[in-house]
Amino acid sequence: MCITIISGAKYDMLFKPWILSIGICIAYIHQPILAQGTLPTSQATVSACFRPNTEAGCVNDIVMAINSAQKEIRVQAYGFTSPQILASLVKAKQRGIDVQVILDKINDPVVKNKIGEDGKPLPMKKSRYSGATYITNANIPTFIDRKPRIAHNKLIIIDQHLVIGGSYNYTTSAEKSNAENVTFIDSSEVASWFLNNWQNRKLVSEVYTPSP
Repeated sequence: MCITIISGAKYDMLFKPWILSIGICIAYIHQPILAQGTLPTSQATVSACFRPNTEAGCVNDIVMAINSAQKEIRVQAYGFTSPQILASLVKAKQRGIDVQVILDKINDPVVKNKIGEDGKPLPMKKSRYSGATYITNANIPTFIDRKPRIAHNKLIIIDQHLVIGGSYNYTTSAEKSNAENVTFIDSSEVASWFLNNWQNRKLVSEVYTPSP
């Protein structure tokens, strides 16, 4: 006789130790718990870009997507220094697009005890003119998500339907030096999941004010 157990975290805790301790035939199927649910692939258009494998680069695709925005752009970022992406966000703001950005505290020049992506403290640097300062001076509302150790999202949501994600930081290093991926998911449903999280992070973030 075989018993099939479809498992989530709760069942892993209750049944897995028991399964391993006995010798009967059991089919054990792990089923992950998804916070937002699932979506059939037929309801989303998905594409991807890879560095260094794509000759044209990924930054051009990101900029093209930003340039296509008709109403709004929401951004979450850790590294935020790419000249092309910064410039395209400012141009979007100038043509009337509602652009808002949430950044990790690494982007605040006056913050001490900054943490790198490896979880280790970064060396102290003198205050500098940052990407956060650049877009704030262009009247783009900018927020610093200070509560987590690292606010590590890399995300651009355009017009409530296009979600740009992946490992790619919005930096020159990501484009020219690293092995990275950028995903493009066109789905209003998926975008709503990320917009909900974006709004939740904004509620606990602080308005960024450049130093005098």
